[in-house]
Amino acid sequence: MLGAGLATSPAMIIGFQALYGISGAILLPLSQAMLVDIFPEEDKSIAIGIWASSGGITLSLGPIVGGLLLSFLSWRWIFFVNVPFAILGAILTVWFAKETKTEGESTKIDWAGAFLLTLTIGTFVLATVQMNLWHIPMIVGLYLASVASLIALLFVEGKAKMPIIREELFKSRMFFFSCAGNFCMIAFFWAGIFLIPLFIQKQLDFTPLQAGVLMLAFSVPVAAISPLTGYFHKLIDPRILIGVGFVMLVVSALMQLQYEEGASVFYIACATFILGVGFSLIWTPTTTGAISAISSKFAGIAAGTFITIQEIGGNVGLAITATVSRLTPSFTEGFHNAMWVMVFFSILGILAAFFTPKKPKVLKKL
Repeated sequence: MLGAGLATSPAMIIGFQALYGISGAILLPLSQAMLVDIFPEEDKSIAIGIWASSGGITLSLGPIVGGLLLSFLSWRWIFFVNVPFAILGAILTVWFAKETKTEGESTKIDWAGAFLLTLTIGTFVLATVQMNLWHIPMIVGLYLASVASLIALLFVEGKAKMPIIREELFKSRMFFFSCAGNFCMIAFFWAGIFLIPLFIQKQLDFTPLQAGVLMLAFSVPVAAISPLTGYFHKLIDPRILIGVGFVMLVVSALMQLQYEEGASVFYIACATFILGVGFSLIWTPTTTGAISAISSKFAGIAAGTFITIQEIGGNVGLAITATVSRLTPSFTEGFHNAMWVMVFFSILGILAAFFTPKKPKVLKKL
Protein backbone atom coordinates (compact mmCIF):
# COMPACT_ATOMS: atom_id res chain seq x y z
CA MET A 1 0.00 0.00 0.00
CA LEU A 2 2.92 2.33 0.68
CA GLY A 3 4.24 1.71 -2.83
CA ALA A 4 0.83 2.37 -4.40
CA GLY A 5 0.53 5.63 -2.46
CA LEU A 6 3.95 6.76 -3.71
CA ALA A 7 3.30 5.62 -7.29
CA THR A 8 3.94 7.99 -10.16
CA SER A 9 2.01 6.10 -12.84
CA PRO A 10 -1.08 3.89 -13.20
CA ALA A 11 1.16 0.92 -14.02
CA MET A 12 2.92 1.26 -10.67
CA ILE A 13 -0.41 1.39 -8.83
CA ILE A 14 -1.60 -1.76 -10.60
CA GLY A 15 1.66 -3.54 -9.82
CA PHE A 16 1.60 -2.70 -6.11
CA GLN A 17 -2.10 -3.53 -5.90
CA ALA A 18 -1.28 -6.94 -7.35
CA LEU A 19 1.09 -7.47 -4.41
CA TYR A 20 -1.70 -6.32 -2.10
CA GLY A 21 -4.01 -8.90 -3.68
CA ILE A 22 -1.45 -11.65 -3.08
CA SER A 23 -1.17 -10.67 0.58
CA GLY A 24 -4.96 -10.72 0.93
CA ALA A 25 -5.08 -14.15 -0.67
CA ILE A 26 -2.73 -15.36 2.06
CA LEU A 27 -4.29 -13.60 5.04
CA LEU A 28 -8.01 -14.25 4.50
CA PRO A 29 -8.00 -18.07 4.39
CA LEU A 30 -5.36 -18.29 7.13
CA SER A 31 -7.46 -16.16 9.46
CA GLN A 32 -10.48 -18.41 8.89
CA ALA A 33 -8.40 -21.55 9.42
CA MET A 34 -7.09 -20.16 12.71
CA LEU A 35 -10.65 -19.56 13.93
CA VAL A 36 -11.59 -23.15 13.16
CA ASP A 37 -8.52 -24.43 14.96
CA ILE A 38 -8.88 -22.23 18.06
CA PHE A 39 -12.60 -22.41 18.83
CA PRO A 40 -14.63 -25.51 19.77
CA GLU A 41 -17.41 -26.70 17.47
CA GLU A 42 -20.22 -25.04 19.45
CA ASP A 43 -18.56 -21.60 19.26
CA LYS A 44 -17.36 -21.65 15.64
CA SER A 45 -20.44 -19.97 14.18
CA ILE A 46 -20.18 -17.12 16.71
CA ALA A 47 -16.44 -16.70 16.08
CA ILE A 48 -16.92 -16.70 12.32
CA GLY A 49 -19.83 -14.27 12.78
CA ILE A 50 -17.54 -11.82 14.55
CA TRP A 51 -14.87 -12.37 11.87
CA ALA A 52 -17.41 -11.82 9.11
CA SER A 53 -18.88 -8.73 10.75
CA SER A 54 -15.45 -7.12 11.12
CA GLY A 55 -14.75 -7.77 7.44
CA GLY A 56 -18.19 -6.55 6.40
CA ILE A 57 -17.92 -3.40 8.50
CA THR A 58 -14.52 -2.47 7.09
CA LEU A 59 -15.75 -3.10 3.54
CA SER A 60 -18.85 -1.01 4.09
CA LEU A 61 -16.83 1.85 5.61
CA GLY A 62 -14.74 2.10 2.45
CA PRO A 63 -16.95 4.66 0.67
CA ILE A 64 -17.16 7.11 3.59
CA VAL A 65 -13.48 6.81 4.53
CA GLY A 66 -12.55 7.18 0.86
CA GLY A 67 -14.81 10.22 0.60
CA LEU A 68 -13.18 11.83 3.64
CA LEU A 69 -9.67 11.21 2.33
CA LEU A 70 -10.48 12.51 -1.15
CA SER A 71 -12.22 15.59 0.26
CA PHE A 72 -9.58 16.66 2.77
CA LEU A 73 -6.31 15.03 1.68
CA SER A 74 -5.52 13.31 -1.64
CA TRP A 75 -6.02 10.00 -3.43
CA ARG A 76 -2.63 8.82 -2.16
CA TRP A 77 -4.02 8.62 1.37
CA ILE A 78 -6.48 5.94 0.26
CA PHE A 79 -3.39 3.71 0.26
CA PHE A 80 -1.36 5.35 3.06
CA VAL A 81 -4.19 4.97 5.58
CA ASN A 82 -3.81 1.17 5.46
CA VAL A 83 -0.13 1.11 6.38
CA PRO A 84 -0.54 1.52 10.19
CA PHE A 85 -3.15 -1.25 10.23
CA ALA A 86 -0.81 -3.57 8.34
CA ILE A 87 1.99 -2.87 10.85
CA LEU A 88 -0.38 -3.39 13.80
CA GLY A 89 -1.65 -6.63 12.28
CA ALA A 90 1.89 -7.94 11.86
CA ILE A 91 2.74 -7.11 15.49
CA LEU A 92 -0.43 -8.75 16.85
CA THR A 93 0.20 -11.84 14.73
CA VAL A 94 3.73 -12.26 16.07
CA TRP A 95 2.55 -11.83 19.66
CA PHE A 96 -0.65 -13.86 19.70
CA ALA A 97 -0.95 -16.22 16.72
CA LYS A 98 -0.04 -19.87 17.15
CA GLU A 99 1.29 -21.92 14.29
CA THR A 100 -0.99 -24.67 12.91
CA LYS A 101 -0.21 -27.18 10.19
CA THR A 102 -2.23 -29.53 8.02
CA GLU A 103 -0.87 -32.95 8.87
CA GLY A 104 -0.11 -35.55 6.25
CA GLU A 105 -0.48 -33.18 3.29
CA SER A 106 2.01 -32.03 0.71
CA THR A 107 3.02 -28.39 1.12
CA LYS A 108 4.14 -28.02 -2.48
CA ILE A 109 2.58 -24.96 -4.13
CA ASP A 110 0.56 -25.64 -7.26
CA TRP A 111 2.15 -22.93 -9.38
CA ALA A 112 0.76 -24.30 -12.64
CA GLY A 113 -2.77 -24.39 -11.24
CA ALA A 114 -2.46 -20.86 -9.85
CA PHE A 115 -1.20 -19.56 -13.20
CA LEU A 116 -3.95 -21.28 -15.21
CA LEU A 117 -6.70 -20.17 -12.81
CA THR A 118 -5.45 -16.58 -13.03
CA LEU A 119 -5.30 -16.83 -16.81
CA THR A 120 -8.82 -18.31 -16.99
CA ILE A 121 -10.42 -15.58 -14.87
CA GLY A 122 -8.19 -12.79 -16.17
CA THR A 123 -8.94 -13.38 -19.85
CA PHE A 124 -12.66 -13.79 -19.13
CA VAL A 125 -12.84 -10.54 -17.15
CA LEU A 126 -10.73 -8.64 -19.70
CA ALA A 127 -12.90 -9.83 -22.59
CA THR A 128 -16.06 -8.92 -20.69
CA VAL A 129 -15.07 -5.40 -19.62
CA GLN A 130 -13.66 -4.56 -23.08
CA MET A 131 -16.56 -6.13 -24.96
CA ASN A 132 -17.88 -2.88 -26.43
CA LEU A 133 -14.47 -1.21 -26.73
CA TRP A 134 -12.23 -3.64 -28.60
CA HIS A 135 -12.64 -5.36 -31.95
CA ILE A 136 -14.74 -8.56 -32.02
CA PRO A 137 -11.84 -10.87 -33.07
CA MET A 138 -9.84 -9.75 -30.02
CA ILE A 139 -12.80 -10.36 -27.69
CA VAL A 140 -13.52 -13.79 -29.19
CA GLY A 141 -9.82 -14.66 -28.89
CA LEU A 142 -9.81 -13.76 -25.21
CA TYR A 143 -12.90 -15.85 -24.52
CA LEU A 144 -11.36 -18.79 -26.38
CA ALA A 145 -8.17 -18.34 -24.35
CA SER A 146 -10.27 -18.42 -21.17
CA VAL A 147 -11.95 -21.67 -22.23
CA ALA A 148 -8.62 -23.22 -23.24
CA SER A 149 -7.07 -22.18 -19.92
CA LEU A 150 -9.99 -23.71 -18.04
CA ILE A 151 -9.60 -27.02 -19.87
CA ALA A 152 -5.86 -27.02 -19.17
CA LEU A 153 -6.58 -26.17 -15.52
CA LEU A 154 -8.90 -29.15 -15.13
CA PHE A 155 -6.28 -31.44 -16.69
CA VAL A 156 -3.41 -30.12 -14.55
CA GLU A 157 -5.44 -30.18 -11.34
CA GLY A 158 -6.36 -33.79 -11.93
CA LYS A 159 -2.67 -34.75 -11.76
CA ALA A 160 -1.42 -32.30 -9.11
CA LYS A 161 -0.51 -33.67 -5.67
CA MET A 162 -1.80 -30.52 -3.97
CA PRO A 163 -4.15 -28.82 -6.48
CA ILE A 164 -5.11 -25.22 -5.94
CA ILE A 165 -8.78 -26.27 -5.99
CA ARG A 166 -9.55 -29.62 -4.38
CA GLU A 167 -12.50 -31.18 -6.19
CA GLU A 168 -13.04 -33.54 -3.23
CA LEU A 169 -14.28 -30.57 -1.20
CA PHE A 170 -17.28 -30.19 -3.47
CA LYS A 171 -18.49 -33.68 -2.62
CA SER A 172 -19.86 -32.01 0.49
CA ARG A 173 -23.26 -30.51 -0.37
CA MET A 174 -22.90 -27.99 2.43
CA PHE A 175 -19.53 -26.80 1.14
CA PHE A 176 -20.68 -26.71 -2.50
CA PHE A 177 -23.89 -24.74 -1.96
CA SER A 178 -22.33 -22.47 0.67
CA CYS A 179 -19.66 -21.56 -1.88
CA ALA A 180 -22.35 -21.07 -4.54
CA GLY A 181 -24.38 -18.79 -2.27
CA ASN A 182 -21.35 -16.76 -1.29
CA PHE A 183 -20.32 -16.50 -4.97
CA CYS A 184 -23.69 -14.96 -5.84
CA MET A 185 -23.73 -12.66 -2.81
CA ILE A 186 -20.24 -11.29 -3.45
CA ALA A 187 -21.06 -10.83 -7.16
CA PHE A 188 -24.01 -8.67 -6.07
CA PHE A 189 -22.05 -6.87 -3.36
CA TRP A 190 -19.05 -5.89 -5.48
CA ALA A 191 -21.34 -4.60 -8.22
CA GLY A 192 -23.55 -2.71 -5.76
CA ILE A 193 -20.72 -1.12 -3.79
CA PHE A 194 -19.29 0.10 -7.13
CA LEU A 195 -22.45 1.24 -8.94
CA ILE A 196 -24.50 2.78 -6.12
CA PRO A 197 -21.92 5.45 -5.05
CA LEU A 198 -21.32 6.13 -8.76
CA PHE A 199 -25.04 6.74 -9.32
CA ILE A 200 -25.25 8.99 -6.27
CA GLN A 201 -22.34 11.12 -7.47
CA LYS A 202 -23.31 11.29 -11.15
CA GLN A 203 -27.09 11.61 -10.92
CA LEU A 204 -27.51 13.42 -7.59
CA ASP A 205 -24.33 15.50 -7.99
CA PHE A 206 -23.06 14.42 -4.56
CA THR A 207 -19.43 14.77 -3.55
CA PRO A 208 -17.49 11.56 -2.70
CA LEU A 209 -17.89 12.42 1.00
CA GLN A 210 -21.65 12.92 0.70
CA ALA A 211 -21.96 9.64 -1.21
CA GLY A 212 -19.95 7.91 1.52
CA VAL A 213 -22.23 9.29 4.22
CA LEU A 214 -25.29 8.02 2.33
CA MET A 215 -23.65 4.58 2.08
CA LEU A 216 -23.76 4.43 5.88
CA ALA A 217 -27.26 3.07 5.24
CA PHE A 218 -25.41 -0.10 4.21
CA SER A 219 -22.75 0.03 6.91
CA VAL A 220 -25.11 0.38 9.88
CA PRO A 221 -27.06 -2.88 9.38
CA VAL A 222 -23.85 -4.74 8.59
CA ALA A 223 -22.30 -3.52 11.84
CA ALA A 224 -25.44 -4.25 13.87
CA ILE A 225 -26.62 -7.56 12.36
CA SER A 226 -23.47 -9.45 11.33
CA PRO A 227 -22.29 -10.20 14.90
CA LEU A 228 -25.81 -11.39 15.79
CA THR A 229 -26.02 -13.68 12.79
CA GLY A 230 -23.45 -15.96 14.39
CA TYR A 231 -25.90 -16.52 17.25
CA PHE A 232 -28.87 -16.82 14.88
CA HIS A 233 -26.99 -19.51 12.99
CA LYS A 234 -27.18 -21.78 16.05
CA LEU A 235 -30.93 -21.23 16.52
CA ILE A 236 -32.34 -20.81 13.01
CA ASP A 237 -32.02 -23.04 9.97
CA PRO A 238 -29.19 -21.42 7.95
CA ARG A 239 -31.18 -22.04 4.76
CA ILE A 240 -33.79 -19.61 6.05
CA LEU A 241 -31.20 -16.95 6.87
CA ILE A 242 -29.52 -17.27 3.48
CA GLY A 243 -32.81 -17.46 1.57
CA VAL A 244 -34.28 -14.42 3.32
CA GLY A 245 -31.00 -12.58 2.72
CA PHE A 246 -31.18 -13.19 -1.02
CA VAL A 247 -34.86 -12.20 -1.12
CA MET A 248 -33.81 -8.90 0.44
CA LEU A 249 -31.14 -8.50 -2.23
CA VAL A 250 -33.83 -8.98 -4.87
CA VAL A 251 -36.01 -6.37 -3.15
CA SER A 252 -33.08 -3.95 -3.00
CA ALA A 253 -32.26 -4.43 -6.69
CA LEU A 254 -35.92 -3.98 -7.71
CA MET A 255 -36.06 -0.78 -5.67
CA GLN A 256 -32.91 0.44 -7.41
CA LEU A 257 -34.63 -0.11 -10.74
CA GLN A 258 -36.75 2.90 -9.76
CA TYR A 259 -33.71 5.17 -9.36
CA GLU A 260 -33.92 8.18 -11.64
CA GLU A 261 -32.03 11.46 -11.85
CA GLY A 262 -33.01 13.47 -8.80
CA ALA A 263 -34.20 10.39 -6.91
CA SER A 264 -35.15 10.78 -3.25
CA VAL A 265 -32.21 10.42 -0.87
CA PHE A 266 -34.49 8.64 1.60
CA TYR A 267 -35.55 6.10 -1.03
CA ILE A 268 -31.93 5.39 -1.99
CA ALA A 269 -31.02 5.01 1.68
CA CYS A 270 -33.87 2.51 2.19
CA ALA A 271 -32.77 0.36 -0.76
CA THR A 272 -29.18 0.49 0.46
CA PHE A 273 -30.26 -0.40 4.01
CA ILE A 274 -32.10 -3.47 2.72
CA LEU A 275 -28.95 -4.44 0.79
CA GLY A 276 -26.97 -4.23 4.04
CA VAL A 277 -29.44 -6.43 5.90
CA GLY A 278 -29.43 -9.03 3.12
CA PHE A 279 -25.63 -9.07 3.00
CA SER A 280 -25.46 -9.62 6.77
CA LEU A 281 -27.89 -12.53 6.70
CA ILE A 282 -25.95 -14.33 3.95
CA TRP A 283 -22.30 -13.64 4.78
CA THR A 284 -21.96 -15.47 8.10
CA PRO A 285 -24.10 -18.60 7.37
CA THR A 286 -22.37 -19.29 4.05
CA THR A 287 -18.92 -18.83 5.57
CA THR A 288 -19.75 -20.93 8.62
CA GLY A 289 -21.43 -23.61 6.50
CA ALA A 290 -18.49 -23.99 4.15
CA ILE A 291 -15.80 -24.12 6.82
CA SER A 292 -17.72 -26.32 9.26
CA ALA A 293 -18.48 -28.85 6.52
CA ILE A 294 -14.82 -29.88 6.33
CA SER A 295 -12.72 -31.51 9.05
CA SER A 296 -10.68 -29.00 11.05
CA LYS A 297 -7.52 -30.81 9.84
CA PHE A 298 -8.21 -29.35 6.39
CA ALA A 299 -9.50 -25.95 7.53
CA GLY A 300 -6.78 -24.09 5.65
CA ILE A 301 -7.56 -25.88 2.41
CA ALA A 302 -11.30 -25.36 2.81
CA ALA A 303 -10.90 -21.68 3.69
CA GLY A 304 -8.52 -21.08 0.79
CA THR A 305 -10.91 -22.68 -1.69
CA PHE A 306 -13.88 -20.80 -0.25
CA ILE A 307 -12.08 -17.46 -0.52
CA THR A 308 -10.97 -18.30 -4.07
CA ILE A 309 -14.56 -18.98 -5.17
CA GLN A 310 -15.68 -15.82 -3.38
CA GLU A 311 -13.14 -13.63 -5.17
CA ILE A 312 -13.99 -15.19 -8.52
CA GLY A 313 -17.63 -14.31 -7.84
CA GLY A 314 -16.73 -10.70 -7.10
CA ASN A 315 -14.59 -10.34 -10.21
CA VAL A 316 -17.09 -12.01 -12.52
CA GLY A 317 -20.09 -10.19 -11.05
CA LEU A 318 -18.46 -6.75 -11.23
CA ALA A 319 -17.14 -7.34 -14.74
CA ILE A 320 -20.55 -8.38 -16.09
CA THR A 321 -22.62 -5.71 -14.34
CA ALA A 322 -20.17 -2.88 -15.10
CA THR A 323 -20.09 -3.90 -18.77
CA VAL A 324 -23.88 -4.15 -18.98
CA SER A 325 -24.18 -0.69 -17.43
CA ARG A 326 -21.96 0.75 -20.20
CA LEU A 327 -23.85 -0.74 -23.15
CA THR A 328 -26.28 2.19 -23.35
CA PRO A 329 -25.47 5.93 -23.64
CA SER A 330 -27.74 6.75 -20.69
CA PHE A 331 -26.08 6.08 -17.34
CA THR A 332 -29.45 5.65 -15.61
CA GLU A 333 -30.65 3.13 -18.18
CA GLY A 334 -27.36 1.26 -17.92
CA PHE A 335 -27.65 1.26 -14.13
CA HIS A 336 -31.14 -0.27 -14.41
CA ASN A 337 -29.87 -2.97 -16.79
CA ALA A 338 -27.11 -3.82 -14.31
CA MET A 339 -29.73 -4.22 -11.59
CA TRP A 340 -31.41 -6.97 -13.63
CA VAL A 341 -28.09 -8.82 -13.68
CA MET A 342 -27.95 -8.48 -9.90
CA VAL A 343 -31.51 -9.84 -9.62
CA PHE A 344 -30.33 -12.84 -11.65
CA PHE A 345 -27.43 -13.50 -9.26
CA SER A 346 -29.82 -13.21 -6.30
CA ILE A 347 -32.21 -15.76 -7.79
CA LEU A 348 -29.30 -18.17 -8.23
CA GLY A 349 -28.46 -17.51 -4.58
CA ILE A 350 -32.01 -18.38 -3.52
CA LEU A 351 -31.70 -21.68 -5.38
CA ALA A 352 -28.37 -22.37 -3.64
CA ALA A 353 -30.03 -21.69 -0.27
CA PHE A 354 -32.85 -24.11 -1.13
CA PHE A 355 -30.40 -26.97 -1.79
CA THR A 356 -28.14 -26.23 1.18
CA PRO A 357 -28.40 -28.98 3.84
CA LYS A 358 -29.78 -28.01 7.24
CA LYS A 359 -26.80 -29.57 9.00
CA PRO A 360 -23.40 -30.36 7.49
CA LYS A 361 -22.08 -33.86 7.18
CA VAL A 362 -18.44 -33.25 7.98
CA LEU A 363 -16.06 -34.38 5.25
CA LYS A 364 -13.19 -35.98 7.16
CA LYS A 365 -10.98 -37.22 4.32
CA LEU A 366 -9.73 -35.58 1.14
